Amino acid sequence: MKHTILTITALTVMLLSLASCDDTTDTLGMSLTESVNNLSINADTFYVESHSVAAKDIVARSAQGYIGNIKDPETNSYITCNYMTQFTTLGDYQFPSIENIRIENYDKTKQRLEQVEADSCELIIFFSRHYGDSLALMKITAHEMNTPYEENNTYTTDFDPINQNMIREGEGSIHSEMSYTFSNQLHSDESRWSSTYTPYISISLNGEYIDKQGKHYNNYGTYIMRKFYEENGKDIFSNNYRFNHEVCPGFYLQHKSGLGSLSAISLAQLRIHFTDTLQGNVGASTTILSGTEEVLQKTNIKQNTNAIDNLIEEETCTYLKTPAGIFTELSLPIDKIMLGRDNEETSHDSDTLNTVRIFIPRINDKAYTSYNLPIPKTVLLLPTDSASTFFANKQVADYRTSYIATYSSTTNGYTFANISALITKAYSALNDTINNVINAKKQELGTEELTGTMTRTIKKAVAEKYMNDHPTWNKAIIIPVETTYSTLSSTSSELTKVAYDMHLGSTRLQKGYKNNDNITVSVIYSKFKE
Repeated sequence: MKHTILTITALTVMLLSLASCDDTTDTLGMSLTESVNNLSINADTFYVESHSVAAKDIVARSAQGYIGNIKDPETNSYITCNYMTQFTTLGDYQFPSIENIRIENYDKTKQRLEQVEADSCELIIFFSRHYGDSLALMKITAHEMNTPYEENNTYTTDFDPINQNMIREGEGSIHSEMSYTFSNQLHSDESRWSSTYTPYISISLNGEYIDKQGKHYNNYGTYIMRKFYEENGKDIFSNNYRFNHEVCPGFYLQHKSGLGSLSAISLAQLRIHFTDTLQGNVGASTTILSGTEEVLQKTNIKQNTNAIDNLIEEETCTYLKTPAGIFTELSLPIDKIMLGRDNEETSHDSDTLNTVRIFIPRINDKAYTSYNLPIPKTVLLLPTDSASTFFANKQVADYRTSYIATYSSTTNGYTFANISALITKAYSALNDTINNVINAKKQELGTEELTGTMTRTIKKAVAEKYMNDHPTWNKAIIIPVETTYSTLSSTSSELTKVAYDMHLGSTRLQKGYKNNDNITVSVIYSKFKE
């Protein structure tokens, strides 16, 4: 395809239009007003290759957890999710004064601490969304953790605390089983039909509990209360790290049986009910410890990798599949964008890349049914080599080497409006190698300048060898993600978190080939005339 020389007037309109819809405009970097007569602008279009890749080393950092077992309608294989949560005490946490805890049949001959008891204790799991049959009967076991997940460690979705011996075993440890349905028919119709109702289940922790030192308690809530009232207890409860390591390492919810229901967990709470005598009145009180973003919450995912491999091998499309399923990898034509095509003498390595726009079209489902998986809403594009560190280091998209795009039903695909900074950075490493070879050739020939033909030949040869030696150099990967924004003002917000999308979802994308316009990258160059 021949590139086209555009008129200054038409291109000015185009650049302004692109700038209006771009996430970042700092790459435009010049005014087209004062220097317009000296500016040469070119536009070109290139083809992009793509293929599906298995999602590996998925960092479990989603704001939501998942529990259940569902059959994937695309692969006819099963996806099982288990969930771990810790609890936060929010720093200034306090129970009432121990003197205000009502103790039935109080014995003055015994220490008050030994007589403090909770009336009951429960683990509450709130659900935010659901896939499958809301009436499917599921069974889970809530295991008490023996050691906590560590904040500084990176945990992937295949990390299993049971296999790592992190579950407490032995007499008195908690392994509480419960059967449930997402719709929870135990709740009244009036409650479930309320606009403010949030689906939840309650797991009882009221059996006798024995701590690691062999002390007996009538329930888990009593254990928590007495740990608070012990010497230095308030200091421990005011620090999440100490609380998780010295009192409550958390709970692991393991799916045990049932099929057809997968639920997203929005919040886990440890509720301790007791009676106090505050202000001279006897009354029931509840203390709530919550699983929030201040502590760790992780999902463990088990699925049939053979079924995933079958989709990856498809030749007619690529996939975006969650959770922890399939990503799409692109082979960006960076060498052609900067050095020109093999049969051309034009080189753009000294030009400015104004915009590099790429559109990834989606393939519609063959027929809409209730079993169609949701389309991933938000995706991240970044160099393949930096994908694992991006999530492990809790980075956010900077629109220089990583970019966010959202699915558009209007275009039926994902548009990355300007990835010029990524192209420029990737090319800089190749360009350094090219310059070294050219300088060495000049010294060899004893000349200050090489002919244009020799220079082009060297650039193409070095680029070919460089790509063979660095096979991921021009690779970028598209990953479904969840994003979190903080509101700065009524008109602006800031991206504060990017995590793998752990929802059940899938879509097919047009597969890119070397000589096919399924996926194109549109480039606008500019340079000052000599």
